[in-house]
Amino acid sequence: MPYKDLKKPSRIQTMPPKGQDFVRMALQKIPVKARCISLEPQDSNHIDELYLFGILQHIEKEPKSGVLVTLGTDAIVQAAEYFYRECVTNPALKDKTIVLTGAMVPLSCGAESDGMPNLRFALRQLEQGQMSRGVYVVLCDYQSPETKEGWSPRLYRFEPGQYEKFYDPDDGSRNRIRRVKQ
Repeated sequence: MPYKDLKKPSRIQTMPPKGQDFVRMALQKIPVKARCISLEPQDSNHIDELYLFGILQHIEKEPKSGVLVTLGTDAIVQAAEYFYRECVTNPALKDKTIVLTGAMVPLSCGAESDGMPNLRFALRQLEQGQMSRGVYVVLCDYQSPETKEGWSPRLYRFEPGQYEKFYDPDDGSRNRIRRVKQ
């Protein structure tokens, strides 16, 4: 089901209030068998390689081959680059499929967030098991006017140096990624 007509929320929360885990709460609403490991929330503007290394340690230990990582969209390309490099060099990741997702409007904003459709879509992609090993990104993207679908989640197979983050020119608040022109 497409996520239509995403509007700029009246109140944007970038970090959950202390003790609230919006991803865990969202997973309770989705009929999927998933194990959720919560790390200390980090504003995506401040995510660095040390923080990503902490996530990597959990991914290395995960017995399942498919792993979903949620994080802010400000760091999604940086994180994808990091995990891609690790997939190439780290033997513990040789059979892993890592899917990164975030939201232009955080889950903490409730129904105005594109986080829930992104989360559902990313989990469905992992459940179907049709992706090959590697790094993927799921973000909402605006479909062409001909499809009349509006905003809906999209899966990108990540390749280093192929994507950049940009802000939607409509209102400047929506983080998106696009393929870099060659």
